[in-house]
Amino acid sequence: MNQKEQRVKINRTIDTMINTLLNLKEQINLLPQKKEVWLDAQDVMNLLHISQRKLQNLRSSKRLPFTRLGGKILYKESDIMKILSDNYNTKSKD
Repeated sequence: MNQKEQRVKINRTIDTMINTLLNLKEQINLLPQKKEVWLDAQDVMNLLHISQRKLQNLRSSKRLPFTRLGGKILYKESDIMKILSDNYNTKSKD
C-alpha cells in the first residue's frame, strides 16, 4: 500500500470515528435529563441530622444555597450532596 492509499484509509477511518462520535452525542442528548429534586427544611434537617438553628446558620453563612418560594424555603438535593461530598473526611482522629 502506497502513501496515498494509506492517507485515504486514515481519512476514512477518521471520518467514521467523527460520525460515530456525532451519533453518540445525538443519542446522549436524547436521554432523559434527571429532574432536580427539591427538599424542604424538614427534609434537610432529617437528612443531615441537624437542628433548625443549624440549618438557618448554614443559610445565613451562605454555605447552603436555597430558594424561597412563597413563604417556603427549598433546597436542591444536589447542593446538599455536594456539601456532604466536599466535607467528606477520610482521615480519622486518633
